[in-house]
Amino acid sequence: MLSLALLNLAGGECVEDMRMLERDPGICRVFREAQKYGLPRRERVSLGVRFHKGRSRTFPSATRLYEYLNAFHDPAEEERRVEGKAFIPRKNERLVGLAKVNERVVAEVARHAPKREATLDIDASVVETHKDEALYCYKGCKAYQPITTHWAETGLAVWSEFRDGNVPAGHEMLRVVKESIDALPPGIEKIRIRMDAAGYQHEALRYCATGDGGKREVIEFTVSCDMTEEFRGAAMETPREDWQSLCREGFATGQEWTEVVYVPNAIAFKLTDPQYRYIAIREPLRQGVLPGMDEAQGQLNLGIPTIVCEGKAYKIRGIVTNMEGNGAELINWHRERCGDGEEIHAVMKTDLAGGTSR
Repeated sequence: MLSLALLNLAGGECVEDMRMLERDPGICRVFREAQKYGLPRRERVSLGVRFHKGRSRTFPSATRLYEYLNAFHDPAEEERRVEGKAFIPRKNERLVGLAKVNERVVAEVARHAPKREATLDIDASVVETHKDEALYCYKGCKAYQPITTHWAETGLAVWSEFRDGNVPAGHEMLRVVKESIDALPPGIEKIRIRMDAAGYQHEALRYCATGDGGKREVIEFTVSCDMTEEFRGAAMETPREDWQSLCREGFATGQEWTEVVYVPNAIAFKLTDPQYRYIAIREPLRQGVLPGMDEAQGQLNLGIPTIVCEGKAYKIRGIVTNMEGNGAELINWHRERCGDGEEIHAVMKTDLAGGTSR
């Protein structure tokens, strides 16, 4: 695993590029010393006698690496794949073990810098590729769609899943939320989750809002909600005086926000069910409503959700939350999910060859 990580960081694009590292006597010497660093004396000695015929190589051969990587693939799972449908193979023993390795790394970091709170930013990304076996994504190109959970307080990725391009970001979101939480180390007292619209799955929201039906503490969340006709209608019906200016770090953003009275039919079960807050954010469009157009909404075919209020056209967004506090502060907190999480995706695509075309 360390050899493959070094290969990616060095710019390798295929397994055969391991030969380039093997030819570098400096990196070979550093690598051998790093293997022994921090080990008890007995284990250091065992490394010295591990190779009975002497050690001729520092890094594994390309053949051995292929064998190692193929062990993570389960051919039997591929037989369950149905053309045209989203499919995520079940993890075999090797993949489960790889996840445990990452959990141990996260736990070790947390042991040296303990945290009592975990803000999890769950986000998917499109990795365009030209691999023959890759599938087409919603953007119309061949791609993969990995989804990753970023622990904001530590900067670590606590959970990740590499998916085919045709698997929607919100597919099996409840499982993603559960496995992300289970990957956290012990000692976390408060969990919060931020997700974009892919996380707007009512079963996932209910799981967080009820603390898995009372089995754990309630998990606070902010999630970008779907821009349905009903939500946009509720935003348009909100009186002008209820809209407030949205500021960030003391500066006006040119946007306005308000809480809307909105209960989707999908979650309107009974009075004892979790209660959510829906917050709408609107921003004036630079191209306003053209004069003489009776159907103002009909002309706004811009590919983005829009509303028309008092003759003005606005771009509309929204979030759903179970958190208390000022709406503007919640919006700004929700938007903090951008940045470090995107950096993790950038590392996966470039530094770790997730987006390589070969």
